[in-house]
Amino acid sequence: MRPFALFALAAIVAGCAGSSAYEQGMRLQLEGKPALALVKLEEAMKANPKSAEIRSAYFRQRDALVAQYLVQGDTARAAQQAEQAEAAYRRALELDPGNVRAEAGIASLAGGRRREEAIAEAELALKSGDLAAAEALARNVLAEDPGSRAARNLMRRLKELQARGESAPPSLKAALNRSVTLEFRDSSLRSIFDVLSRTAGLNFVFDKDVRADTRTTVFVRNSNLDDVIKLVLVTNQLERKVINENSMLIYPNTPAKLKEYQELVVRRRLPWCARSSRHATPTSTRS
Repeated sequence: MRPFALFALAAIVAGCAGSSAYEQGMRLQLEGKPALALVKLEEAMKANPKSAEIRSAYFRQRDALVAQYLVQGDTARAAQQAEQAEAAYRRALELDPGNVRAEAGIASLAGGRRREEAIAEAELALKSGDLAAAEALARNVLAEDPGSRAARNLMRRLKELQARGESAPPSLKAALNRSVTLEFRDSSLRSIFDVLSRTAGLNFVFDKDVRADTRTTVFVRNSNLDDVIKLVLVTNQLERKVINENSMLIYPNTPAKLKEYQELVVRRRLPWCARSSRHATPTSTRS
């Protein structure tokens, strides 16, 4: 058989194969199997590179599949399903390298992971009593994502802690600013607060639900007493309330206890307000 005849026969066979793959691809598309349809259309396009019809069908199917993956990625990202979202975006990029929307989605996921790590680091700093580091990390997260709920909650808690420290009486502030060195290994809370009491001349009153026999370990050198107390409280899920110029109440950091002691403060203030109203001197006016 002549070479030309062989070439013609090969072209006919390739054309038949391409036509068969094209028909299978279109059928798969109608059956709702876009990924399989694209494989067959790509096969048909390679077999018939000059066919505008097959080429157009391939790119229509590819663009539709890319759009589907992008929607899946956006939906998963909104639902905070990072792994599923990234997988969908990467499938879109495999079909359409350089797709701006897919690359932006992956970049957003990377930024979200970075901010989550920063919040986790800030929480550890807060638990260790390093409020300045916790605040710096939270502010960095808010600079990138002003709507971050985790960062906003952290800032709110930091402000509450700072407000409680600022509301302490002058004599208590002076005692809390004292520098201390403590070394406790697996010691009870009561023994730790006994030493703090003798060191600073402060009184600590325990709520009935505080387990004073809880064991804890503390090693600090030349640290601010206020920071040491905060460290012990945070690591044992406790909170404090200033009673007077040299006394603090220690209680469990639970919603019920927080509400209980907040209401106690309100009840204590109300009688004073009432007395102030009753004994207020009427303002005289001149005619």
